[in-house]
Amino acid sequence: MNEQKNPRSRSREEVEQLISDWKDSGIGKKEFCIQRQLNYQTFVSWFYLRKKKSKSHKGFIPVQVEATTVGIFAEIQLGTSRKIIFHQPVSLEVFQAILKC
Repeated sequence: MNEQKNPRSRSREEVEQLISDWKDSGIGKKEFCIQRQLNYQTFVSWFYLRKKKSKSHKGFIPVQVEATTVGIFAEIQLGTSRKIIFHQPVSLEVFQAILKC
């Protein structure tokens, strides 16, 4: 399969998968790009764009509070691939401190 495509033709999912594959590979970015026949500069630019997009979410974001009868827990979604999950009761002070970070 020929990996060289126009960078604009890759979906966000494809880019995220390639970055995930690189992280799992344990090799450097240049070597990964050579193995996958990817343009190194394009690959590096994906990291810059991801960082830039993650910084664009400054300020308030919507928060959903759902009632449950099995106990208190919280889940904080950080972007598309990371989240913090509390599987036990969390004090309001701890939760507020996390939100301030």
